[in-house]
This record gives sequence, C-alpha cells and structure tokens, in this order.
Amino acid sequence: RAKLNSTTGSGGKDVPAPPRTATLAAPTSHNCTPWQIETIKVTALYTALSSGKKKKSSGTFLMELSQREWNNPRFGFIQPRHAHFAYFTALVDCYRRLLGVGALYLEKNDHTLRRTLTER
Repeated sequence: RAKLNSTTGSGGKDVPAPPRTATLAAPTSHNCTPWQIETIKVTALYTALSSGKKKKSSGTFLMELSQREWNNPRFGFIQPRHAHFAYFTALVDCYRRLLGVGALYLEKNDHTLRRTLTER
C-alpha cells in the first residue's frame, strides 16, 4: 500500500495540500427561532456571494433586499437597529473569509487539481 500524506497521493503523484482550516465564530442570538437562524444564515451567504471582487454589482443584493423587505419583520435583521443585525453581519464576515480562503486555494492550485482529476 502506498502511504498518503498532504502532498503525495496514491501512486506518488503530487496533490496540493488542503487549505488551512479557519476557525470562525458567530454566536447565535439567544432569542432566535430555528427558522430565523436559517433565514439569517441563507441571507448572509447570498450577501457574501454577491459581494465578490470580480462582480461589478458589489452589494446590490443586500441593497435591493433591504429596499424591498424594509417593512417585513422576517427580514428585520438587515436593519442596523435590529437585535440580530450584529449576528447577521458577523455571519457575512465569516462567509466572506471562508469564500476568500477557498477561492485563493483554488486559484493557487487550479492547474494541479485539473491535472489530477483528468488523470483519474
């Protein structure tokens, strides 16, 4: 059997090492229902995805959502004065960091990953 480590795959072929694991914390508000938490998480993820560096329309998702849902209590967390706004913004920051780490890893190792996948 061939031994596997972080840089050598089966058959001795070079495989890029996995990205560093990031420890990010966004503590949940104590008075959120599971439905509210899920809504905040999904909205934070879409907000982080819509603010990518390559997109010209950075932040338009959150801006359009806040204009459309300003009076909707289900999306009250997008208003700065809301009790869950800090949780929402912490999640957006966490998702941006995670997406950035993943994008940098893929950008750095794209050619090696493609070669490895095509050889299998």
